[in-house]
Amino acid sequence: MPAIGYHTFGETAQITWANPHSPDFTITVPLPNGHTFTYSGSVAGVPLGTQNAVDQAVDMAWQNYIQGLQSNPGAFSEGNVTVASSTQGQTMTITPTNITPAPGTAYQTVTVAPGLP
Repeated sequence: MPAIGYHTFGETAQITWANPHSPDFTITVPLPNGHTFTYSGSVAGVPLGTQNAVDQAVDMAWQNYIQGLQSNPGAFSEGNVTVASSTQGQTMTITPTNITPAPGTAYQTVTVAPGLP
């Protein structure tokens, strides 16, 4: 299981804001096994463009990383994991990196989201 500590998670996280006036962000963290964990969400209750906003974004991503490790640890060994939060809930997508697609096809992704069976 490609677990990393909070300090390493925060130090290696690459954060991208939708724009300077938006609370929406995406954080991508490289994992020790070469895969990535990506989290998209929105900060709330902190001034945008501040260290508090960055800290809240990293904390949100960290909590979702830990939740993913606890609920589906194998996903992090299979490929890149993306979690997106919205007002409808969370969506987790796993893109396998340990398979070679057939000619003319692409990697298959597995998505778990609210309302999907």
